[in-house]
Amino acid sequence: EICIAEEIFKNNNIVCSKATNRLYCVELQVDDVVDGTGNAITHVWWLGDGSMKPGVSIEHCYNIYGKYEVTLVSSKNVKGVVYSDSTTYLLDVGQIALIQEVKQDHFTYFFDASGSFIGDDFNIQNYYWSFGDGNYACDMLVSNTYVKPGDYEVKLIVEGVSSTGETKKICGVKMISIL
Repeated sequence: EICIAEEIFKNNNIVCSKATNRLYCVELQVDDVVDGTGNAITHVWWLGDGSMKPGVSIEHCYNIYGKYEVTLVSSKNVKGVVYSDSTTYLLDVGQIALIQEVKQDHFTYFFDASGSFIGDDFNIQNYYWSFGDGNYACDMLVSNTYVKPGDYEVKLIVEGVSSTGETKKICGVKMISIL
């Protein structure tokens, strides 16, 4: 089987998000900190898993994949009267191109994409790796030997197909430092 990872990376405009060591993490933010007349607005996020966090910009990590109803409650105090409104969003944390790595020796890393998930409606068919050093691979479990020290941006594109034939690609990125 021919690996087409190099072609996939050169011909796709997929946005790759930085992977974190924690699974299922999202960042949420709102722009409004004051209203039109200068009154301060406070924000509280109800995250759909029993958690609550205050703030204009927050990060939250879910324990499992799924869909969560996130409610943002925004409040302001105008001359002693508190006004609040809320907006509810459906958040799907069911997509992650997860890069896990194990360092074998000084220059060789093993990479594992088995924790990746596109959603319940898609079966993962292909894994495309770019190791940041000009090397590419096309399996779920791969390795790469770096020939010189440096910082390398490892990218993973996961491609899935639904039962209706629809395809979807998602991408993750992780930095590797070779010392």
